[in-house]
Amino acid sequence: NNNPVLTVSAPSGQSVNIQEWKKGATTIASVNQNGKISTSAAATINGAFNWGGTSGGTANAQSISLSPAPAAYVAGMMVVFKAGSTNTGACTMNVNGVGAASILTPTGVALTGGEITSGGVFILVHDGTNFYLIR
Repeated sequence: NNNPVLTVSAPSGQSVNIQEWKKGATTIASVNQNGKISTSAAATINGAFNWGGTSGGTANAQSISLSPAPAAYVAGMMVVFKAGSTNTGACTMNVNGVGAASILTPTGVALTGGEITSGGVFILVHDGTNFYLIR
């Protein structure tokens, strides 16, 4: 096989990132030579999917916890969760106790019931005010 191979070596006791994703000067995610993926707290805030586990709360006032916890909601924040219950009407999501934010359809309409089903995995994107149900 004559295909070129990239070999990355680090000084003893150190690692080398072979791929980094930055927001400004801050590295928000990286992959090292061993394939380990690392993310920073900045990745939790904006532009990254964040697993919240199975939602708690009630059918129409659901809640999840992220680690690390966000200090506030920001536009572009994305969360993924497994629904602990099926909504029966308008619904909110509260992430790490930041506060309940309405969950709207992709066109900005309040949920009416059955859009979030128990056991399903869903993606929400925050616009700075509300969450939008993407899936």
